[in-house]
Formats: sequence, structure tokens, C-alpha cells
Amino acid sequence: MDLPIEELKKIIKDLPEREVRSYLYHILLSTSLLDCKEYTAVEFSNQMKEIYNHILYPEDPITTFNSEGNYQKVHITFGYQYLKPILKEMGIHEEEPVISIHDNFAVAPIAYLHTESGQKTRYEWIKSSLRGLEEEVDEYIEEIQKSFILIHSIPKDVPITIWVCENAHEQTGLLFVLFLLRERTNTITIFNTAKLYSELFKAKAKKYTPLSSGEILSEELSALFKYGQENQICLTEVERNQFENQWVSLSEHDGTLRLWENGEIQSVSEEYFDEFI
Repeated sequence: MDLPIEELKKIIKDLPEREVRSYLYHILLSTSLLDCKEYTAVEFSNQMKEIYNHILYPEDPITTFNSEGNYQKVHITFGYQYLKPILKEMGIHEEEPVISIHDNFAVAPIAYLHTESGQKTRYEWIKSSLRGLEEEVDEYIEEIQKSFILIHSIPKDVPITIWVCENAHEQTGLLFVLFLLRERTNTITIFNTAKLYSELFKAKAKKYTPLSSGEILSEELSALFKYGQENQICLTEVERNQFENQWVSLSEHDGTLRLWENGEIQSVSEEYFDEFI
């Protein structure tokens, strides 16, 4: 639900300076991608909505999971927070915490991102693309690295649900996270919000399909959560190996832009859209 302007002003006024710089960085990055035709207007709008939601529903300052926590499940999402308000409304946000990775895997190099050198290459590319915002980029990178630490600290007996939609950003993130979890014995379930949406809202899905998980209305997202819980199927070892191999193959490409076409991630060069500009 949208908040009154005066309440929004108060929330913004009370934001720490560091957070304000971080949000400004994300807005400038999204605008830059839109100008370069690496973002569509819809994707840009969705990103702004995710920033809006994240300001209203900030994450808890969790650094690692502890062995004494009563965790029933851990959710992993990509982009700004959209799931936590739903879980909080259900009263299960403490036993089912959410890890949100605030990166955009559709752009910037991902070659061997699972290695320290691969991460260094990606972050250097981002810094070179946003000169003058080095401090903001450093904070952005720090937040991403914190999410990786959180993933590695998930207790081995806690089930994991990864939320994705039909776009290059979330699908690339899915492969990357599954590779990070390759040696873990946790049961893993994938919630594909686009597919769940088409199954649960058949009539509406004939005219509309969500392009990202964060753009789904909260009441619909709540229904998707309940529907997905009732119909969830854990990944088999064979399926996990297939996803891991897909990541290895994808991470061998040097492209800085990824597209989602015909149900697959396509790695292309920065100049891919030049002929359309």
C-alpha cells in the first residue's frame, strides 16, 4: 500500500547518510543502464519499485546465521526486498529469513564470478563504468559480499528456497547461487514466480506475465507463496548438477550483457543494442 507523502518524507529524512548514498547509486546505475539501452523501461520501473520497497521494509542487520536459531527455511531472492513484508505479515519472518542479493546479474562481467579473481574483475568493471561514485560502489560491493557470507553460513539442515522469474538477472543469479551451494546437502526448491503466476492466475496470465519477481502485487505474491508451498518439489541431485554445469558454461563467457531469450540465458557484448539505437 502506498504511504502518504508526509510519511514518506519522514522516512527519507530519518535515513542514514550511507543508505541515502547507496540508494542514489542504484538509481544512477539504473538510469545509466536505461540510457545505454541495457535496460527496458519496464525493468527500470521495476528497479525503482524495488528501491521503494527496500526503503519502506529495510532488512534486519543479520551478518551470519547461528546454530541456535530456530530456522525452518531460508529464502534467497535477487534485487531489493519484496518478500520479507509478506513473511512478516504471516508472522514467519524470523523462522524463515530472507537473503536478498542486491546485484544485477544481467550486466557486468560474470566470468568465473565464483572465484576471487572473477569478483575482482566484475567490481573493477562496475567502478570504471561509474567514475566519481567510488565510495557508493564500495558500499554496494560490501553489501553483496555480506549476502555471500550469509549464504555460506546457512545451517546444513535448513531447507532453501530460491525465488526467480523469467529474466536474465534472476536466472543468472539462480545458477550462480546453486553453484555456491554445490557442496551443501540442504534441500533446495526453486520458486519460479512467472510459472507459478501462470498456474495460479490463469485468466490474468493470458494478458500479463510478470517480468520480475519484485513487480508482483503483494496480495498476489502472498497467494503465490502459499501455492508454491503446497506444490513445491525439491531439486534432485541430477538437476542440481545440471544447473551447476550451466553456470560453469556461462561463466566461461566474457560478455558484459546477458539476455533471456527462448528460455535461455544469452551472453552478448556491450554493443549488442547499438544497431537499435
